[in-house]
Amino acid sequence: MTISQTSFPPVLPPSELRNQDDNSQSRADLSCVELTHPTWSLLSGSERKLLFSKRRKRTTKRGRVVFAQGSKAEGIYCMESGIALLSHRSEEGEMTVFGVVGPGECFGYRSYFADDPHGARASALSRCKYCFIPRDT
Repeated sequence: MTISQTSFPPVLPPSELRNQDDNSQSRADLSCVELTHPTWSLLSGSERKLLFSKRRKRTTKRGRVVFAQGSKAEGIYCMESGIALLSHRSEEGEMTVFGVVGPGECFGYRSYFADDPHGARASALSRCKYCFIPRDT
């Protein structure tokens, strides 16, 4: 079993996020992904603002599924706190662990950008708080 960890944009402290996203108080409380991070540099400033204005805060309890293997990729997930396991179950029932996602990392983006169903399952190993950026953005 191999465990790898992907690095994605860091989490901003809420005080810095408030300076960047003053659209609403509920969104200002999100410690999500930094708008200026190089990962998002292909987008224009207005595209980044639109994308991040649509994010929603979500919480998943330990042991629950964030998204199921084979489900439609409805958006991108950016972890604020907690740990999630990315795993794949073969037709024979064997489980392969692809990685562990922690604070400051995004996941579900490969299927999102490929417009494919999720090839893995994301399950919460602890209580997870994350931002969800929906596809319809």
